[in-house]
Amino acid sequence: MKLTTVTLPAIEMTQEEENILWDTKYPNCFVEGKRVHLWNTSDGNNEMQLEGENFYRLVVIKRNI
Repeated sequence: MKLTTVTLPAIEMTQEEENILWDTKYPNCFVEGKRVHLWNTSDGNNEMQLEGENFYRLVVIKRNI
C-alpha cells in the first residue's frame, strides 16, 4: 500500500449554477459547450458524464465567500 496524489476530472460550479442546470434537465444542459450525457446523483453521488467522454467528472460545489 502506498500514498499517492491523483488528479481527478471535475466540474466546479456554484450552488446557483447547479440549481440552474438541475432545473434545465438534460439533454438541454451544457457545461463549457459540451452536452451533459448523464448526471449521476444516486446514493450520494454527484458526477456528470459529458457527451463524447467515457468517464464521469465529479461535481464540486464551490462556496461564494
